[in-house]
Amino acid sequence: MERRTFGLISTGLFFVGLITYFVFLLGNDRFYVAGGIITFVGFILAFISDKGRHKWIGVIGNGIMVFMIFIFPFLVTTFFWNTP
Repeated sequence: MERRTFGLISTGLFFVGLITYFVFLLGNDRFYVAGGIITFVGFILAFISDKGRHKWIGVIGNGIMVFMIFIFPFLVTTFFWNTP
């Protein structure tokens, strides 16, 4: 598989992860973990792809999604939400 196709796959996974995140925001949490895994895989694939616009869409888009799905909820529940 060429490294160029990794960028295309990463961009596609970004859009799939974005759709699953919006479905989660609408109240259906069935796809939350799957969307997180898809986004993380897209983030890794973006780093090993060739230079180009698909690489940067994958890196920036999936990076923001990883932050919103994994890092931000961890920080909020750890440091700011201190009551049950």
